Amino acid sequence: MNSQGVYCDALTDDVLHNIHNRESLIDRLEKLHRESSLARGNRIQRLLYGIHNSSLAVVEATTAWNQSKQHEWYRRKNIEHHVLSTTADDDPVTTRNQIIGERCPFNIFVWNGDNYLKKMLSDLDFIRDIPEAFSFLGSSTVYHRNPFLLPIGIDDIVFRGTASVVNLPWKDVNIHRVQQAAFVILLDEYHREVAASRNALSVSENNRGDSIYTNRRDAMNSARFYPPELNVGDLTACANM
Repeated sequence: MNSQGVYCDALTDDVLHNIHNRESLIDRLEKLHRESSLARGNRIQRLLYGIHNSSLAVVEATTAWNQSKQHEWYRRKNIEHHVLSTTADDDPVTTRNQIIGERCPFNIFVWNGDNYLKKMLSDLDFIRDIPEAFSFLGSSTVYHRNPFLLPIGIDDIVFRGTASVVNLPWKDVNIHRVQQAAFVILLDEYHREVAASRNALSVSENNRGDSIYTNRRDAMNSARFYPPELNVGDLTACANM
């Protein structure tokens, strides 16, 4: 295995480590919720803080993993490009254009059969039924689409900006780091919707006798990963791509 492969494996292990840590904290919170203890308030607050941080760690580790997969894809395509463009007998220019025209496929991190970033949008919904969490995080906090347990969810953090986030539950919240992570989750969701809509289109085209293979290949190649360094406004522009 080359050094790039070892690096990718290490990043995979990092994602899994952070997922397991987050899942352990969620499991402990669920068990504590089922307990009848009057002295569980402080433990619940500590678990909420741990889940906030572990959610950030999962998204950032997944981002690094996804970028490494993207770099590896381009590295392999560069090798293939070189080989094909120098050995094609008929039209090497056409061969080069076909390869250059391909887009890096979007990668999702699957854990227990699920896209984990998608799972994070709803796996904390149960917290709304914990009175101590309700009291600590505030009565207006919505837990669906809010993996970072802040007063507003990821949609508002991305589209309304960091200035809209007030009354943070912890003093050391890095809101810009949260915004970048929220941006990545929304991008993942955007690419899933694009792929789903194009696959649906391919079925429709196939029912009319057209080629389904071409449409599915296009759906996969058109889904590209964008790192979180992009400006938040770029997410809105995705609809026009």
